Amino acid sequence: MKYWSKEWTEAIKEASHTDKDYLSKTKGWDVKALWVVTGCPEGVDKCMEFHLESGKVVFISLEEKPSPSDLATLPWDASKYFVRVIAPYDIFAKINTKEWSALRAISSGLLVIEGRADELIQRISQFACFCSELLPRIPVEY
Repeated sequence: MKYWSKEWTEAIKEASHTDKDYLSKTKGWDVKALWVVTGCPEGVDKCMEFHLESGKVVFISLEEKPSPSDLATLPWDASKYFVRVIAPYDIFAKINTKEWSALRAISSGLLVIEGRADELIQRISQFACFCSELLPRIPVEY
């Protein structure tokens, strides 16, 4: 399946319900988030919205617009979403393949995290588990 495709989002949802190691680390983690990827290979930008309850994805959607788009600059409701993460496709791919850490992407300025920093710091282990453990276990084509 293609990375950042509808099938990929469905696989994320399924894995979040069945991966016992992930679930043990994210129990009690409820979050709503937006991830925006720019410059996808098919010439689009995409915004993934997902809601987790006790680590399980209970809602996930994927919106796309021709690139360049306004998805990364549109106003967003920080009272509704925990975080908005924005990065180019190749940076998300490098994180997913573990070629880069999220910290490297953030410190390079290529991955932007908008949201409530205090809550992010408190939930960093769950966030890292989702990004660095669950997602890379899903086989994808880039």
